[in-house]
Amino acid sequence: MGLSYSSFFDSEDEPIRHLSGYRNRSSRFSFFGWRDEREQQMVVGGLSGVTTELAVLAGAHREAFAAAHAAVARVEEPSGPLYAGTFAEYVRERTSGDAALALQLRNVVRKCAHCGKANGFTMSECNNCNTPFPADHPRTHTENVFMGFVYGIARTDAFPLSISIRKQTPELLVFDDPLALTPCHLNVIPTRSWVPDWRILLRNPTEGLQLVNTLEEAAWSCVASQFLSDATWCKKMLKTGRPAYPESLRHHIVCGCNFPPSQFQLHIQYFLLPWIPGQYKMMMDGHHLPAGRWFPLEYIKRVLALNDPMAVTMDTPLSDIFDKYDGRVNYAESIRHCHAQQAASHTALANWHAEDFTYLLSPSEEEADHQAQMQVGAADKRLLQSTNAKTHYRYAHATPVPEWGRMQVLTTARYPLSPQLRLAHRGLSSVAPSTAPGLEVLHRSRLPTYHFQQSLPKLPVPKLDDTLHRMMYAAQPITTKAEFEELCKLAADFGAGLGPALQEALLKRDAAKYSSFITEPWFEMYLADRRPLLLNSNPQLTFKDEEDPARATQAGRAARMCHAAMTFMRTLEAQVLEPDIFHMSPQRSKTALFQEAVRLLPSGVAFYGAAACGAFPLDMSQYANLFKSTRIPGLVRDELRTVQHASHVVVQRRGRFWKLDLLDKAGATVPLAQIEAALQAICDASDSSPAPPEEHVGLLTHLSRDQWAELRTAIVASQPNAASLEAIDTALFALCLDVEAPKGGGVGEENIAVSRCFLHGSGIDRWLDKSFQLIVSANGKAAVNFEHSWGDGVAVLRFFNEVYDAANKLPLVTKQPPSLPATPLQFNLPPEVKTAVVQAKKTFDATIARTDMAEHKTPAFSGTLLKQTKLSPDGAMQMSFQLAYALMRGPGPLPSTYESASTAAFKHGRTETIRSATNDAAAFVAAFTDGHSSLAERAATMRQAIDNHSRITRDALMGKGMDRHLFGLQCPAMKRLKHIILSTSTLNSEALSNGGFGPVNDDCFAIGYGIRSYGCEAKVMTYNLGAQQYADCLAKAMEMMREAALAQAP
Repeated sequence: MGLSYSSFFDSEDEPIRHLSGYRNRSSRFSFFGWRDEREQQMVVGGLSGVTTELAVLAGAHREAFAAAHAAVARVEEPSGPLYAGTFAEYVRERTSGDAALALQLRNVVRKCAHCGKANGFTMSECNNCNTPFPADHPRTHTENVFMGFVYGIARTDAFPLSISIRKQTPELLVFDDPLALTPCHLNVIPTRSWVPDWRILLRNPTEGLQLVNTLEEAAWSCVASQFLSDATWCKKMLKTGRPAYPESLRHHIVCGCNFPPSQFQLHIQYFLLPWIPGQYKMMMDGHHLPAGRWFPLEYIKRVLALNDPMAVTMDTPLSDIFDKYDGRVNYAESIRHCHAQQAASHTALANWHAEDFTYLLSPSEEEADHQAQMQVGAADKRLLQSTNAKTHYRYAHATPVPEWGRMQVLTTARYPLSPQLRLAHRGLSSVAPSTAPGLEVLHRSRLPTYHFQQSLPKLPVPKLDDTLHRMMYAAQPITTKAEFEELCKLAADFGAGLGPALQEALLKRDAAKYSSFITEPWFEMYLADRRPLLLNSNPQLTFKDEEDPARATQAGRAARMCHAAMTFMRTLEAQVLEPDIFHMSPQRSKTALFQEAVRLLPSGVAFYGAAACGAFPLDMSQYANLFKSTRIPGLVRDELRTVQHASHVVVQRRGRFWKLDLLDKAGATVPLAQIEAALQAICDASDSSPAPPEEHVGLLTHLSRDQWAELRTAIVASQPNAASLEAIDTALFALCLDVEAPKGGGVGEENIAVSRCFLHGSGIDRWLDKSFQLIVSANGKAAVNFEHSWGDGVAVLRFFNEVYDAANKLPLVTKQPPSLPATPLQFNLPPEVKTAVVQAKKTFDATIARTDMAEHKTPAFSGTLLKQTKLSPDGAMQMSFQLAYALMRGPGPLPSTYESASTAAFKHGRTETIRSATNDAAAFVAAFTDGHSSLAERAATMRQAIDNHSRITRDALMGKGMDRHLFGLQCPAMKRLKHIILSTSTLNSEALSNGGFGPVNDDCFAIGYGIRSYGCEAKVMTYNLGAQQYADCLAKAMEMMREAALAQAP
């Protein structure tokens, strides 16, 4: 039958025609691709391979996508073929007497007699037309065109071997797949060696993992720089539009390898979803990424990371590989996760519009015109893919490339039991990833690190009325009567006017997002902030001191911290780091039985199984940016850059920079003694030859972001500057070896000098853009200072605790071996930059001179005391801050107060604000500042205020705050509440000596505090507003509250 046309819409919209496509086996089917109210999203949660009734757009209009394709078309310098003849001529000329080269140039396939498609030699049916292959279907050979690219062959007999190249180096080639399944579908292949398929990498897992990591990073760099950076392409192809930062869409990448491959050269297929409409239907019908043939790259990498070699030959069946590795890295779970991911990512990103297509392939009672469908589908694959002008590989090899080990000729014996049948017997249980016996890790969790990530709930979008009510509740105690009335009017106007429309838009955006509604705007807020990171953003956490003075040397402690950091990173990357879980009922959930039961749950539902046992897994997405990450300054907004692979840290000392490898070529941590020797050598070399003041480049990271961006552009314009900045940006982290030796910081000692040292120091040996800086002072004190845009305290505190414990277990180095070679990083700064560095130091000194800091410590206001009196320790601390402010400033509205609450219980959760200044807090302050109130009245108001604080804290932790919702809505009334006077934060850790951060505006009191069983402490920093006076008032407030608490103790 031919094409049948009929009106799809009942309205006067431009009709879309139908192409009969599939026999109708159900009266219900889903439409795909609309963005208006007619849109019906298909929710897919299971494995592909189950036929779905799906109506699909087809017949793309070339002109609708022309602008998007033009936007990402790059002009590669043309390169002609190295060999001008055909593939067949090359084989005849070059392979005579060279069996190894002949093997490289052919594929082993099963060719379909119906459509002519070459299929993998284990396939049971054609993956193009679904024609079954008989059991005795012969194997034949085809030309290995990927190796034709490597050798620069001009053409086959049928088509030229020129390709749309995205990236080419002497080691690899990234190009657009000529049979694209998504608008951004790349292949990346190695070009220095012949690797027939991914199994061969198991012969040498260490080198194999390095190779696939290199190929993966090359493909991602093309996606990020050539596709996701272009607004025109993203607007047309992605529902999200251009991302604020490309990394936010990286989880929508699907990548992996087929076995057997269609081309016998290792190639990673790299898809940025969504699927082309017709290919989505094929995906859901099981024709793409089939279990048993598709191997997700994450699975391959995890198997290679076991570092357990296997003597693979060309005949090794998959069953042998499963038998060896499946108990440690489960293939069935990996493919299940891949299928679930691609369905969710397609739904989140698909942006196809009905008006851009001619046909609707819909289920039909009539026989399908398969030939017509195939023609339309093939045309769509050509029209919807993005390509460049085609050329040949510039670095083609004139001589045969080496093999990846010794290859054996593939036999013609029947392939053993199919992987699909083996999977059916194995089931789909989840098995935690493991590590090789020699791999040094902190521990080996039975639960994979990210086991719960997929099933975490999204942050809920509160009801608009509830949020406006919370806003007015928070506003009343911090405003005058006139201000409050004005704010009420603004809130009422918003609730009756623009608010509902914005709420509806926010709900629609949230429904279409894989992440929580606040995630991208929150990143954007941080990255668009033009203020300096100094004091405004970066906090510090100070480790407890070494108890043994012999271990408190600078090089020794820094070396142990670095070594422990590498162990933590390896544990994280091997996915054997215990997941972050909040245990409400530890007697039930901190058991082997719980772990085993939850381990067996699919990751798509694992959260709910854990929650049923009183264990609430926390979001761990921030860990991805903990290492190898840097905030790059830009005009208008910054970018967050995280590289996949790095082995070095950047070390700073006296204004000089050094590149030091902490991992060897095999990926193992360098011995502790060698790290310590290298760090001591760096200290000695820097002390004898410090950088001149005008070359203290780290000072520039303290400037406003726009100013730093302009200066950075001037720096990278020449070498060696660009290479030095690249080494800093890609470092695992920054290690700062200070020359200062701050006193104090011990139990009962003042922390001011120590806190100042690690919060800002002298400004010279710092690089505030790095994800974190590990700082070690001359007298062996240590701290972490971290950049805030990528994450909050959750990941950093876990790292902090684990590294402290692991470092304390490392031995004291008694014999110094020869030090590792550290590479000094050179800068040749232009005169204007040198002038800017000198001025930056003056600006830094002036900023720090404006600040004052004070501290209050007391054993009288302890966690033990407050619990005995049945008062929340955190609530009591917050009320003491309110009372101290009133004692210092006198009567008036309460100060607008910020306390951070983590929303890590939700997917990609960040923080919510606890608004500690409440009406109950106002009544408490009034009672304690009224000389006529009785002790009983004071105690009653204190208890009420503290109990109410616990309630609003629970609301914030459960996503029922107001600040993030109003931020997402961009409510104008919220501007009145954003000006914070008391900025407070606390972290509890046995490894923590003290922490601190800067005031967020000129009239702000920054209060970092902690409360332990034996006492409490609070550190106050202001811009010369009287930090010591406030600390004195805080001491008085705590004494008043202690008296009331003891008098009315239950």
